[in-house]
Amino acid sequence: MSDFIETFKKTRKKAQMEMVQQKATKTFSSPNKEIQLCGKKNVGILFGCFIADKNNLPYRIIKGYRYFRINKQIAEKYGIKDFALRICDPDQYCYSEGPQGEEEKKLITKLTKVLESVEQGFEGIWKDRIALYPPQYNKHMTIQYMKVLRRTDLAGVDVKDFDPGVKVIMSRSDAYYRRFEGFIDDQNTITNNLEEVLMELLSRDKKNRTCKYMIKSVLPPNVKSYEFTIQQIPEAKGIEITENDLYDASDLNKEIIDITEGSIDIDELNKWCTMFKEEYKEIKNSVMNGTTEDKKEDVPPTPEPTVVKEEPKPEPKVEVKAPDPAPVEDLDNPFE
Repeated sequence: MSDFIETFKKTRKKAQMEMVQQKATKTFSSPNKEIQLCGKKNVGILFGCFIADKNNLPYRIIKGYRYFRINKQIAEKYGIKDFALRICDPDQYCYSEGPQGEEEKKLITKLTKVLESVEQGFEGIWKDRIALYPPQYNKHMTIQYMKVLRRTDLAGVDVKDFDPGVKVIMSRSDAYYRRFEGFIDDQNTITNNLEEVLMELLSRDKKNRTCKYMIKSVLPPNVKSYEFTIQQIPEAKGIEITENDLYDASDLNKEIIDITEGSIDIDELNKWCTMFKEEYKEIKNSVMNGTTEDKKEDVPPTPEPTVVKEEPKPEPKVEVKAPDPAPVEDLDNPFE
């Protein structure tokens, strides 16, 4: 059995063990090379050819994908290069050897906990101060390469200003992964030749493709689950896979979140940690200062008691100090 088929089967087996149904969440903007299949603005139809990466990976499953975009002024305040933080579960990375690898894992783990806390307290604490929208979380993100020839809306109208070429197809709905796997099984049932199916569908060695593929993503009205269709369409003229295409479809482990060894920017992640720590400290102080002001003019005078009989001897006054206001809950304080 060829290495190509063996790699495909290993990737498929690993993905099947990890994949469970996942509810879709809010959409977010993507760079030009990325095409999302989910989100009301992203549903539609793609036409093109799938390409395995240089390691013969047909797709990659990113586990625990987290995305958080902060305001420009906050990023500039702390010298953060990119306004958006993308990380995934700590066990997904290939860490450097020795103490640096330990520091990398510590930072990723800390930022994971911080984003969880920010999401939980976003409306009452963080909204508008550092970001407009809370951190986004997806249990799985399926990505793969595709040379996209054409992109349309569901009515078949071409998307304006779309630039054809090799793209990273992204789906936060597990329904796409299941449909892609189901399509392969359907084709294998028809031909009874898995290697032939995969060579036509994904192979980097097959430079002249005789078929293109249609991906249709739909979000039906009043339904929260996406529906996907994948269809094979014969192409009489053939579709050329160039060396530039293969260069652009190089390594799925570097796409969306780079998990290769030595890819973690410790200095940049430390800036994110500093930002969260300092902003949390300011929020905490402002809450405490804002609730400890003694506004006597707002307190109505205490009425004198009505005396019916002989006035009793007055009790000595006891000064009762109001407790300090509770600080913002820190959830084991991941911001320190």
